[in-house]
Amino acid sequence: MAKYFSGITLNRGKYTVSILDDNLNIIFLDRLDLNNLVDLFKRKNVSVVSMDYPTLLYKKLLGQNEILTNNEGLISINKRDADNSLSAKNMFLYGDRFKVNKDTINLVVNLSDHIDKLGFSYRRNGRFDKLLIESYPELCFSILGYNKKANTSENDSLMKKLELLTNRGIRVRDYFKKEQSNLEYNINSLCQAYVSYLYFKGDTTSLGNINEGIIAMPIPTRIPIKNARIKPHMVKEPKATNIKEWESKKQLTENKISSDMDTPKFKNNSKTISEYCGAQYLYTNVDGIIRTKDLRPIKTYRPFTEIYELKRIKLAQVVVGTTDGSKRVKAKLIPCLDHSNSFKAANAEDKQKLDKFWSNQENKRGCLIKFNMVEVVK
Repeated sequence: MAKYFSGITLNRGKYTVSILDDNLNIIFLDRLDLNNLVDLFKRKNVSVVSMDYPTLLYKKLLGQNEILTNNEGLISINKRDADNSLSAKNMFLYGDRFKVNKDTINLVVNLSDHIDKLGFSYRRNGRFDKLLIESYPELCFSILGYNKKANTSENDSLMKKLELLTNRGIRVRDYFKKEQSNLEYNINSLCQAYVSYLYFKGDTTSLGNINEGIIAMPIPTRIPIKNARIKPHMVKEPKATNIKEWESKKQLTENKISSDMDTPKFKNNSKTISEYCGAQYLYTNVDGIIRTKDLRPIKTYRPFTEIYELKRIKLAQVVVGTTDGSKRVKAKLIPCLDHSNSFKAANAEDKQKLDKFWSNQENKRGCLIKFNMVEVVK
């Protein structure tokens, strides 16, 4: 079963969430409210979650009878031992970026409480999944080699950070071609998800403990921090993957859907898992068959075939609608065995609903297809 790794950062009262798989594909990247975030994590088998706030420190602070603030309503936070170790090396801390007030603390603690209920914690308890860590993007980018030069624009700085992530093997694709209001949050969240991935593999250095919180960082490549009381899980550096090299090797072929799922051996060793997808596409229909190569990702999503192998998809729940929202239909789809990389209606009822929808469209171009759920055989 694929492993997933997530990064979460606050974004104007909501949460920017990114999820990478164990091949460093982006399978989710968006800004969510708390309810949708919790629903996402219930459906995805995330192994490590990284947050860019000291959750245990904030919980302790919120439990005090009185929180002292200055004239601007900001709260002074005492540093932990791990924070002091980083400060001694002039390395970036959460307090250097965030202005902490009571509303911020409440948002973090509320998220932390829900993450706890989902089984995530600093304590392993004999398990290697459901791990919670802290990682701070500015600190991690510095360790990865980012060095902001004078007179560099904010956008150029963000693109440089994004380049560092792609050079590490994260398959960004077309996510960031368009200017976005959430660009900084998305890049920071991806950095956190990448550190979650490295932490799971043992390719990080760590500070802190289960009583204060564990701060994870990539193994240093350019900035020496050997005197910061850091004990690396592994002494070797993670190998950086060149994204251009990966692109040149990727095979862009469309294979027929294999029937190996019908074999007794496959059935006995596999199970069906329902997963939240949330991917939305612009689509031009031609003949009622939904071909994945004709899906045009919108927002921050990428082609469906890069998220799932079609031969392993048992069922997909979709909503098809017009761009103006005037007409829409909810249906279930299954992969076609006689068409490469395409879907058809799961049964006669769904086919009737889709046929009625398509027949009512004078112009079949520019419809929206949103994948809500998929059932995957793993």
